[in-house]
Amino acid sequence: SHIVQGQYCGAIAAVDRADGSRSHEIMFLLDIDERVDLRPCPAFSGMEGTSTWAVHLKDYFVSEDQMIADPARPFIQKIRGAFVLLQVGIAAGIIQSSIDACREVETSLGHVNQFLHNRPDELQAEFDDLAERVGVLAQSPFDGSKDYVLDVLDVRTQGSELCLKASQSALLHQGARGYLMKSKPQRLIREAHFVAIVTPAIKHLRWEMNRLMQEELPA
Repeated sequence: SHIVQGQYCGAIAAVDRADGSRSHEIMFLLDIDERVDLRPCPAFSGMEGTSTWAVHLKDYFVSEDQMIADPARPFIQKIRGAFVLLQVGIAAGIIQSSIDACREVETSLGHVNQFLHNRPDELQAEFDDLAERVGVLAQSPFDGSKDYVLDVLDVRTQGSELCLKASQSALLHQGARGYLMKSKPQRLIREAHFVAIVTPAIKHLRWEMNRLMQEELPA
């Protein structure tokens, strides 16, 4: 995502032994030049402005100058908390925009919207609590402890779930005008679904939290 010809991105590749078995993985800076074939992805329901492509490589030589980590796994373990925490920023924008969309119609529809669940003040309080947790975690982004990683995975999950709840509430608050194809709530709902399914998806986050909680510490 967010790439075009002439730019670069990070990539991970497997390193194979002579017998074809996998030795380890490397992370490197992929220069998107004439050696790289960018192919269009199928049309997504949202986030089409992210310039997302399928990247195809053949006989692409990775120089020492391009190397980020060799092997990659220890580096990934170090940065995974920060990487996952960074994604909460996408959720934050959608959540706040959804709350704002609810408030946009308070003057005209507040008399009936008062009977809806997940009112803007309730959503705002929930979001503010989540943002405060993220702010604390962001002070030590490379903390690799089990408890820290679990907290990061949890706020990422909570962000996805609040995205879904807030965007649906925006649609319900705006009513028929929010059901128009080009309305703000329609876009927010599609973007919220993106946050909920993009790697890691809610199901993967819960799977990883379950795995970590069952992981036994060495004796």
